[in-house]
Amino acid sequence: MGLACGVMTAPQTFSSLCTFIELFVFLYRRLLRPWREQEKDRGYAHRYALRRCLRTFRGVPDLEQAGVCYLQDVTYLRGILQIERAVSKDRAVLDRLAVGMIAYELLPVLQPLQIVPPPQPLRDLVNDPELDQYILSFEMAGEDITKPA
Repeated sequence: MGLACGVMTAPQTFSSLCTFIELFVFLYRRLLRPWREQEKDRGYAHRYALRRCLRTFRGVPDLEQAGVCYLQDVTYLRGILQIERAVSKDRAVLDRLAVGMIAYELLPVLQPLQIVPPPQPLRDLVNDPELDQYILSFEMAGEDITKPA
């Protein structure tokens, strides 16, 4: 997004950004695993760059115009950062957001309605100090089943 919009560099077009990403990913993969086949890395880099740019520029009518792109991903990033900041101040925010599709800004409106958040069994399980034993219990149960009688 930043490269397409020109946040720290000149804004890019679809083809210039696709070429840059393709070369960057190819170089990265070659440095990471030089023993791999070069053509496989080149193919992967091309497909990745194309997918990334198609997502970044989807809906843009003129791909030759620099700096015009689809900013939906920026909205998602802004939202997750806002939630992370709010949770760092008050962990109960996650429970209040779990009532359904609601914007963080609208949480005060929900408070007088006293809507009860649904139970969060997976989050409780993750914080359980006995989680390792719980996971191992499945492995032990599987061993009992496979033992001959």
